[in-house]
Amino acid sequence: MEKLTIPFSGCAIWTIIVLIVVGCQPLVAKPDLGGTIGITPRTALTAKFYHTDWVEGDSAYHAVTIGSNDKVYFSVGSHVPGQSAHIFEFNPATRYVRNLWDASQTLPPSGSVAQGKIHSPLAEWAGNLLACTHTSWYYRDHKNPLTGEVQKPYSGGGIFAIDKQTGKGRMIAIPFGSSAPPASIGKEMVPMTGEGLIASIFDGRRDIFYVSSWPSALFARVDVKTGEIRYYGSQQEKAETVPRTNQKYQRALRTLGLDDKGNVYGSNGRGHIWKYDLASDRISLTNVRMENATRSKLPSGVPWLNMWRTIIWDAQESAFYGIHWSTSWLFRFDPEKNRIEPITPWRAQHMLMADTNPDYAQLGLSMGSNHVLYGLVHAPAAKPGIKRSVHLITYEIDRKVFRDHGRVLSEEGMALMFAESCAVAPNGDIYTVGWVEVAPKMKGDLPKNSMTDQGQSNSLPYRIALVRIPAAQVKFERD
Repeated sequence: MEKLTIPFSGCAIWTIIVLIVVGCQPLVAKPDLGGTIGITPRTALTAKFYHTDWVEGDSAYHAVTIGSNDKVYFSVGSHVPGQSAHIFEFNPATRYVRNLWDASQTLPPSGSVAQGKIHSPLAEWAGNLLACTHTSWYYRDHKNPLTGEVQKPYSGGGIFAIDKQTGKGRMIAIPFGSSAPPASIGKEMVPMTGEGLIASIFDGRRDIFYVSSWPSALFARVDVKTGEIRYYGSQQEKAETVPRTNQKYQRALRTLGLDDKGNVYGSNGRGHIWKYDLASDRISLTNVRMENATRSKLPSGVPWLNMWRTIIWDAQESAFYGIHWSTSWLFRFDPEKNRIEPITPWRAQHMLMADTNPDYAQLGLSMGSNHVLYGLVHAPAAKPGIKRSVHLITYEIDRKVFRDHGRVLSEEGMALMFAESCAVAPNGDIYTVGWVEVAPKMKGDLPKNSMTDQGQSNSLPYRIALVRIPAAQVKFERD
């Protein structure tokens, strides 16, 4: 049941075959894919899984970066009370994983909800990694269901600089702590004393670090040399509260975009794209709408997801490529021309005609040196005991070729269950940090409070691991 090749001129028989063989969501009229589908391999991709020694780590979002030294830096988060986010270093030459830093080294825990996650990509600056932290728990009563422990309110996410050699970190700023300017989000109750930093991007030419917060989508810029903070308020009308007491809540932005002129872009759940103009130091709405980034009908069951999930800058074309959150469509956004256009559904091949994708869109999107977009996307499960599989897909921009390279397994046949990151090394290897199936011989290493079901599996325990897909596994046949 590994792959199906669906020709563009498909007919009703293909719909029947896909429904029978795949057993996934109902299919709808086939979209205009805007290109061709490349040859799909019949076998799974064989990846390498590299485990850390931190068994309390249970999550990873937007969390892998290829350093200028060709080493791989990645973060792992935890929901366990008192456990702070960690950053690890992987050396491809030695295959060694080093525990570089954890947030408690710089900001020791105080009984508050911990700095449990790093939810945005790491950046490099003057021999350091720049990272910003996010809350590990979201509920108003601050009670952690893993232990029943009631924690003090979250103090707000911090921006940190971590020396890549020594692992020593220092705090640059906590932009939205309890003393920060309050959010203005209508009458919505914000359940946090301080806000987590859920999205960030670094302008290395100007030493400016931009952040956006959860739950209120507050936006700020921070001078990393001086720690000076400038505030610009919220870019949406409602906070992303948990529990969602207001049905008109809005998702907070997960990814910021930076163009080559130093301008920053974001979107919100109402379909607006906003721009921070560096020259004028002001934010304004563009006249581009996110519903024009997809050719699929917006799902009625997921309000406030008419926005991008992730976006990256293409220096070659001076344009952005991103993924529409609710419909999982790849789109191209040209900020100079104020134009946005859908490219293709960003899903596994047997899901191209589906109405929506499992979990909607993923954060993992990266550009290779070959001007090819790479992404890791979720698809229905391909083995018992798990809820989904993860496929590597690519889009060759110059040739307009979409390709599903197959689902990802280890050499022992263990599955990559869930992934929310993607990075491509100069040699073509692809990395993600994902929820991976645990081999039977490793199950005894898991702590008693290890989460066997955080929504990623039905019954199988998992761990967070760095996953490397060797370049040799990824074929680009010239069709």
